[in-house]
Amino acid sequence: MRFRVLGQLTVLGTDGAAVALPGARARDVLAMLLTARPGAVTRQRLLDELWADGRARDPVNALHVQIAKLRAALPSADADRLVTEPSGYRLVTRHGEVDADEFAALAERGRGLLADRRLAEARETLLAALALWRGPALADIGDHPFARPERGRLDELRLAAAEDAAEAGLAVGVPAAVTPELTALLAEHPLRERAAGLLMLALSRSGRQADALAVFADVRGRLADQLGVDPSPALRARHAEVLRQDGAAPPSPPKRVAAPAVGTLPIPLGAFVGRDAELSSLTELLGRHRLVTLVGPGGGGKTRTAVQVGHRARRSHSDGVWLVELAAITRAGSVAEAVLAALAPAEGELGVAPAGAPLDRLVDLLRDRDLLLLLDNCEHVVDDTAGVVAALLRSCPRLTVLATSREPLAIDGERLAPLPPLSLDAAVELFRTCAAMLAPDLPSGPEADAAIRRVCARLDGLPLAVELAAARTKMMSVEDIESRLDDWLRLPGNPSRDVPARHHTLRAVLDWSFELLPAAERRAFESLAVFAGGCTLADAERVCADEELSGAEVVDVLGRLVDKSLLVPVRDPAGGRFRMLDTVLEYAGCALAASARGDEVRDRHAEAMLALAEAAYEDLPSPRQRDWLTRLGAELPNIRAATTWLLERGDTVSAMLLNGWLGYFWYVSGRETEGTTWLLRVLDAHDRAPGTDEGDLADKAVCGALGWLVWLGLSTGLVDDPWQLAERLTALGGRTDDVVVAADLRAAVANLRGLALRRAGRAEEAAAQFDAAWLTERARPIRAEVAAANLALLAADQGEETVARQWVSRAVDGVDQVVDPLARDGLAAFVHAEPGRGREVLRPLAERLGQCPPHIASPLAALC
Repeated sequence: MRFRVLGQLTVLGTDGAAVALPGARARDVLAMLLTARPGAVTRQRLLDELWADGRARDPVNALHVQIAKLRAALPSADADRLVTEPSGYRLVTRHGEVDADEFAALAERGRGLLADRRLAEARETLLAALALWRGPALADIGDHPFARPERGRLDELRLAAAEDAAEAGLAVGVPAAVTPELTALLAEHPLRERAAGLLMLALSRSGRQADALAVFADVRGRLADQLGVDPSPALRARHAEVLRQDGAAPPSPPKRVAAPAVGTLPIPLGAFVGRDAELSSLTELLGRHRLVTLVGPGGGGKTRTAVQVGHRARRSHSDGVWLVELAAITRAGSVAEAVLAALAPAEGELGVAPAGAPLDRLVDLLRDRDLLLLLDNCEHVVDDTAGVVAALLRSCPRLTVLATSREPLAIDGERLAPLPPLSLDAAVELFRTCAAMLAPDLPSGPEADAAIRRVCARLDGLPLAVELAAARTKMMSVEDIESRLDDWLRLPGNPSRDVPARHHTLRAVLDWSFELLPAAERRAFESLAVFAGGCTLADAERVCADEELSGAEVVDVLGRLVDKSLLVPVRDPAGGRFRMLDTVLEYAGCALAASARGDEVRDRHAEAMLALAEAAYEDLPSPRQRDWLTRLGAELPNIRAATTWLLERGDTVSAMLLNGWLGYFWYVSGRETEGTTWLLRVLDAHDRAPGTDEGDLADKAVCGALGWLVWLGLSTGLVDDPWQLAERLTALGGRTDDVVVAADLRAAVANLRGLALRRAGRAEEAAAQFDAAWLTERARPIRAEVAAANLALLAADQGEETVARQWVSRAVDGVDQVVDPLARDGLAAFVHAEPGRGREVLRPLAERLGQCPPHIASPLAALC
């Protein structure tokens, strides 16, 4: 087993999988037992520290329950690790099972190696120790008395190890590598004088004396303002050295010395959770491919993931792992210069003469090196980066490149590694880890956990979005954060000073991507914002194509948006589709609104949904019905959005056509309530609209809406008087020029009326209605069979057995013409639902139809 406390408390089984721990109180108990190892914790101490709030009616029993939960959670082979002793409990762990112990041992070993001047080995060991940290120690454990000193002890060890690692880096001659590490450390602990002194030395040796002096001035001011003291003698001596420039770089080593194995990877200080599978996969890919590009949307955690992979890969590359940050590059053609500056900050330091073009010098530098080059944020200089990487890989056989980008480099040999959003559980863990840094008293429990899960789900599991939301826990409750997610683009920025400006807000992250898009891609990106539930390729072509972008061009543009991680291709039962992450979709909506093209794009979107609904109405009663049900189910968010837009535009005729054509879908898919609600809404809007069009198209739309409203209203009970609507439908039915629709609606209304009259005992009037349905030409076959079955029942009720058998025979003969599988199911449901004598009368029909599926019998029997 493995117990991890350097971050959120986590237990891993022997197979490496996380053990599902019980609630917050049980985790507190486990954390307390871990901090007390190898000793025991008395029951009284557990009760005093963890049940001091007095909420438990029986604290002793509550403790026993939590101990039992922990034992049940541990793998069966390890349940005896939690030992009951006369006075309390003890947790048994073995050597190397607790990450805090491993960290402390590595940090101590690294410090010893540093003292022995085994500098490269010391830095390697210390960086390995620091890589074990996933966030603040015991991040999800409450602010209990036992936790405070343990957190303080571990944090001090971490800071000392980070300073030791930086000192080792300076000693081996790579000041550029340790500068970002020390900058981040000092930003986290601005009064730490050893870190300040090391940073001054690193800056000075990089030729940045002015920056080194500014660090001293800042620390001196903070010490005076906050503590009322002067800098220590050691820091003042370092200041004097900088003034005399005694901290200048040592003489250049002999030409062509091996590159230091430590590289320029920063020490991970922030939280990093939920990427174990991705880290393993990327590490494996780098062992088989010389170029791996980690692609994903902005804020997805590509940089942090790449850095973690780099730390894992250090031992595989004798010349180290070197991080080159490309985000600051502002002009094309300068990628080679940036890489060269990172690997040889003062040219000649690694034995390369500063002559020739930058790319030629870079090739010469790396030709015989065994190193991993990590190129971060390539998207805005992707062409330049691709050219440099291709040249390096051709000429440097031992070089491996890991790039991070929002789009591929698109060169031979590239292996893409898409980075998905965090799983919901990992996003919740990240939220709690980040929140614990700012709000240690963040509430725990089922309600708080549920709210955090809702927030993380709304934010798509994007690490940056989750971190920004968690940063607000210092001033807001989780519920307050959740209530403001509708305006997430304006969510207050990241308070951390050591993150790039483009990561300060979610809007800044997406601005960075949007501003890199060419005009055609921007136009399509904006247009795709109208799709509420993703879209098919055909619908995307229909909506995005306009006077500036042809349908043929749309396909290519969509591919480029996928490459740039702004559009996600998905496979589902409805077929291939494209979707945007919700965060990206909202940004696209804002961009569309700003473009003043919103109305015309939404009109095209509504037209696409109308065309889909019309085609579905024609083809639903066919063997392709289940495919249509799947497709329409996937398009429901778009159908709802289109209906809402048509009503906002005042186009009630189109809104009625859309939902009338979908009437059969509402019915056979079991969504009668939603269909009834929409039909009531669009019909009411039409009736209240001034100057309502009463032409043929309007009549057709009203007929469709009324017909399905009567049908669905009887099932749902949401229509107060469906027969009043039926009277209106009958009056309009003769006015439509669509004879099929008119006939089908007349037959449907006649069957409905006959059914109601039969149940009311008005047999003669019911027979007249069923006769009308049976004789209606051009109606769908199912109408005649339902009418025949009802006429058979009426005859049987009156003792006319021969007539009843005749009607049953007619129904049986007509059943084979009904190809709609769910229509057959509906008739079967009606037959099987008929009680007693009626079921016996209809037995031949039942045998022909077969048994109706149970999940569909109930809703259909009510309507047939």
